[in-house]
Amino acid sequence: MQRKNQKRLLAFFLGIAGLSLGLSVWAGNGETNKKSAELRVTQADLKHKYTLAFIGDSLTEGFYATQRNKCFLNLVQKAIGLEGVSALHVRGKAGALVKLLHDAGNLDYFLAAVDERVDAVVVELGTNDVGVTAFEEFEQNYQKLVSGIRRKNSRALILCLGVWRGDDGKKYDEAIQRSAQSVGGEFSSLSDLYKKIYNHAKPHIQTPWGESDAFHPSDEGHAKIADRIKIDLVIMQKQR
Repeated sequence: MQRKNQKRLLAFFLGIAGLSLGLSVWAGNGETNKKSAELRVTQADLKHKYTLAFIGDSLTEGFYATQRNKCFLNLVQKAIGLEGVSALHVRGKAGALVKLLHDAGNLDYFLAAVDERVDAVVVELGTNDVGVTAFEEFEQNYQKLVSGIRRKNSRALILCLGVWRGDDGKKYDEAIQRSAQSVGGEFSSLSDLYKKIYNHAKPHIQTPWGESDAFHPSDEGHAKIADRIKIDLVIMQKQR
């Protein structure tokens, strides 16, 4: 069963049959590792299904892609061949704070995305805590979240994305990385993507989520985040 699950992730994230792709592996600090992984899939692999859970804030909701199908969540969905991810497996909440996860109700809201059917969980939280939540409190509450995910599903891959910030988010990223690794998960930084101006939306553009600002990801930014998630999860599965 475990070997079959390994094939499922490789198949859907590559998305086409019989194609070898060289994929750059991102290191935990966000810098591009010069290694590459040659991955091959077959038509038989594409018959399997794969279930993802997304937990996050406004970025996970899709702010500020110009269309819903251009947000990173939907781009990852498309890559694995699903028409849509059930609401059961998505918990995105604009303005979400890790600071508030000490409250059982807030914690349970996000943990509702996870059950025994989920093969991988992508966590994208912490951006709104930068400069607001003390590091010790942040790490304690983030640890509660990832530990809760692991209790609900002992086998799922857990990928924790860093904050959508620059150097001011470094300590928060370090806390996320420690928490992820404590439950057998992995960390993936977004700071290098954040620092590229073209990965940010142009302000005052009408989107499905209202008028855009210059902070949230652009369509290109969402695409880069989606690519990073896909490759990171493939590498995690291969290393399992």
